[in-house]
Amino acid sequence: MNLRKMKKLSKRAVPLLIALGEKGEIFPAEKGENSLSSVITDKKHWSRSPARNGELASFLWDGYAYQPKCRKNNPCKFISVCPPSHPLKGTPMIGETSGYYEPEWSEETCWERLCGLVFWHYVDEKVLFDSVELVATRDFSKPHHVLAAAREMIADREKAE
Repeated sequence: MNLRKMKKLSKRAVPLLIALGEKGEIFPAEKGENSLSSVITDKKHWSRSPARNGELASFLWDGYAYQPKCRKNNPCKFISVCPPSHPLKGTPMIGETSGYYEPEWSEETCWERLCGLVFWHYVDEKVLFDSVELVATRDFSKPHHVLAAAREMIADREKAE
């Protein structure tokens, strides 16, 4: 998934979260201010920056460093590549404070919150001897599966009331 898809899915998740009764504050993300809790694995969309030492660049950040082909005007420098840590500007986020003595602010995109709610609603515990294994009762491999499950959760909640 890339950041554009996450922004679009977060916009679709906002009315579902409101219908499910989420109490967090929903707000748009600012550029470079908010943090992203999931990892974008699509390397095409990772951020790139020049680095003098390739080993040091891959050690300091979560990404890796590579050395591009030499050209006339470009000396062979290393380029550090790492996953983005901020969502796109305008991505719907949901956040809340938690804690008593030292409250802390925690935030995530609306899509991540919806995925978490749906997954934990449709998970069963399977006990095998000494260990407990979590088994999802539905398939959540594609975004439309998550959205359909959220709509079913809303319909079940309305039936119960």
